[in-house]
Amino acid sequence: MEVSELYDDHVNSPTITYRDLKLLRILRKIESKGHCLTEDDFEYGRVTITSIGLVRPYYFYGKNAYRDFVLTYNLDPYNAFTGEDLPVKNGFIKLIFYDGYVVVRKEFLLKYFAYFKFKFDCITDKQVNIFNIKDFSFNHFVVVLKYYYAQIIVITLDMIVELYRLADFFVVDYAFMKRITVYINCFYSKIARTIGFYRYHKYFEDEYLGGDNTGLQVTSEEEDQDIDRLYYLYQRKCRNEADINLIMDNVNDFDEDSDDEEDDEDNNEGNLDDESMEYSSSINEDGDDNEDIVEDIDEEMEYDTEYNIEINEESLIKNNDVEFEHF
Repeated sequence: MEVSELYDDHVNSPTITYRDLKLLRILRKIESKGHCLTEDDFEYGRVTITSIGLVRPYYFYGKNAYRDFVLTYNLDPYNAFTGEDLPVKNGFIKLIFYDGYVVVRKEFLLKYFAYFKFKFDCITDKQVNIFNIKDFSFNHFVVVLKYYYAQIIVITLDMIVELYRLADFFVVDYAFMKRITVYINCFYSKIARTIGFYRYHKYFEDEYLGGDNTGLQVTSEEEDQDIDRLYYLYQRKCRNEADINLIMDNVNDFDEDSDDEEDDEDNNEGNLDDESMEYSSSINEDGDDNEDIVEDIDEEMEYDTEYNIEINEESLIKNNDVEFEHF
């Protein structure tokens, strides 16, 4: 039977179909494990980005800023970001995350993170030097820092939505935002099988990455429908609708004795269920490898030589998850 015949005409139908049971099984895995991906998926989605693609002003400014940071704090240049609590030296800002600390020279921070520039423009006490950051990870923030320090960074499927969310909130400079947007477009069908896609789905809607001009890639209309249907079912589950919860409980009972076996199948074969329902990325279909993805990202970046920070003041004003204090 064709996929289209299994649907009840449209993605937002309240009727639960046989195919929905398979999608709910996928959703259960995503909620329990944080993803429904194989080790091969993660390896394939691991993209290393070097400083080669940075335009010259970014590159030299970043290299010099990193050298200044390492020498000022007498750090190991190969392991400078340990998350330890360092003192706030003259000209530096300390950022306190729930999972670590980082110090950044104020000039550098304001150059690439427009949120902080806006904050300093709006406060009277310009000597503020400590920010308490809520709801964001030290590890994700450091990825962005290292990019502008002209260091090597690695982007993976399980962190990309958090990186985009962080970059949007702090109004990160355009160069990094462009990089991760191209990555998301290329790996969209894989990202749709991670929990971040559902928790922060607004970033895939019209105001952000979705809409008429979207570059999000899928292999087929059926795959696109599956992704939309999965999110629809997720919303119903979040609303605690009785029928969805009952079905999810039955799915859990049905799979209880075979979870380990299924996990082995996922890792070894990449199948999502016993009937080998395909739910793969368009990138795999085309036979591209990881190096091709990096080249695609670089090609997308070639024409972007703007050095200015794009500031969306409306988004800055509504972002209130940062507290600051002065010592």
